[in-house]
Amino acid sequence: MGLGVGVVVYSLHELEPGGLTDPGPGLWPLVAGCAIVVTSLPLLLRGDRDHESLGSVDLPVAATIAFLAIFIWLMSHIGFALPAAALIAGWMRIVGKEGWLVSSLMAVATPLVLYLVFAGLLTVPLPAWGGLR
Repeated sequence: MGLGVGVVVYSLHELEPGGLTDPGPGLWPLVAGCAIVVTSLPLLLRGDRDHESLGSVDLPVAATIAFLAIFIWLMSHIGFALPAAALIAGWMRIVGKEGWLVSSLMAVATPLVLYLVFAGLLTVPLPAWGGLR
């Protein structure tokens, strides 16, 4: 629930949510944060402590969340290309348990293809090397 509240606060104070007909960059984080809060309420109110403890099976999920958080932070400061390459390399090596060759090839190819699709074909402004600010 704390994560959801944090996302809601961040999207309202740091990003402009806009509206449904004119969405801003904070709209979908706001929606996702609200969904996290709403879905965590029953668990919090129930007060049931009957749950599974975290184990090694949950580490890829935790690593994925950490990689995404770092990617988002880095992208806002240094652009898209290098954080995307690092994200893909980390996912492939740590979560996917791929070798260095496959991880390196995917780390180079994926950001390039994404940039060509979003910036080239869809004309979405995507800062390749500079920050968003």
